[in-house]
Amino acid sequence: MAITKAQYEAQQKYDQKTAKRYALKFNKITDSDLIEWLEKQDSKQGTIKAALREMMEKDSRKK
Repeated sequence: MAITKAQYEAQQKYDQKTAKRYALKFNKITDSDLIEWLEKQDSKQGTIKAALREMMEKDSRKK
């Protein structure tokens, strides 16, 4: 189902206010293990967020 121009613009406006985007670049040679593993995950975004939250939890326990 196609979205209208107004819907697209509304989504862009909402995203600009509420979201932050980060781009990751993986080297196919040196990061091939990461690429292979990440490709097997159902949700790339969910997997990365879970890993970051786990690292944050470990950092908070160190202090």
